[in-house]
Amino acid sequence: MGINNYAYEQESAHDWINAYKKNSEKQLIDYLTEVCEIQDIEIMEHLRNVQELTRLLTEAYNQKTNMILDDNYMESIIQFSILHDVGKSRLPEKILNKPGRLNEFERKIIEMHPLLGVAILKEKAANIHYNSLDMNIAENIILYHHEKWDGTGYPYRIKGNDIPLEARIVAIVDVYDALTAERPYKRAWSIREARQYIFEQRGKHFDPSLVELLLEII
Repeated sequence: MGINNYAYEQESAHDWINAYKKNSEKQLIDYLTEVCEIQDIEIMEHLRNVQELTRLLTEAYNQKTNMILDDNYMESIIQFSILHDVGKSRLPEKILNKPGRLNEFERKIIEMHPLLGVAILKEKAANIHYNSLDMNIAENIILYHHEKWDGTGYPYRIKGNDIPLEARIVAIVDVYDALTAERPYKRAWSIREARQYIFEQRGKHFDPSLVELLLEII
């Protein structure tokens, strides 16, 4: 086999793998959206906003770090960011949309949603063909996107770089979009207010390097 033919076959195989991977991601996301009955327009708008902000922040991080991230890894972060709150589909709407402050019991229920989300992911993904390595990225986003840089988050109170990068990225864009959206229990914050909050939470809630990047792109 000539070198040119070998290179062509390698490229063709790479293209096929990428096409298969993207189709599998879409299949998984569409399936979970359907089985979890995610049809609320406001929720879907939030998920799409998070996905777009995840794309922008992931690309900015990659440029800042001299392109150290693999293209497939970046694509998986972007695609799976939309599933971060899938566990909330199993929580009572009365608690999710409660106006006013949650009591301690209600807060504990809310804090179960990352664990519920991973359980849903494993249960539903078993019905389709999927790459287990890529599934880890989805699981990390769902499970760890409420952990905090200083270790005060949930469900495991891990901190700093022990939190997977994909979860740190989704964590900060999730909060930013939630702050700037109106909800039954809160008003929409202005962009200025949200930016100030994100800045104040660097090194506390959020990875300081990601705070810097997010404030550059929003």
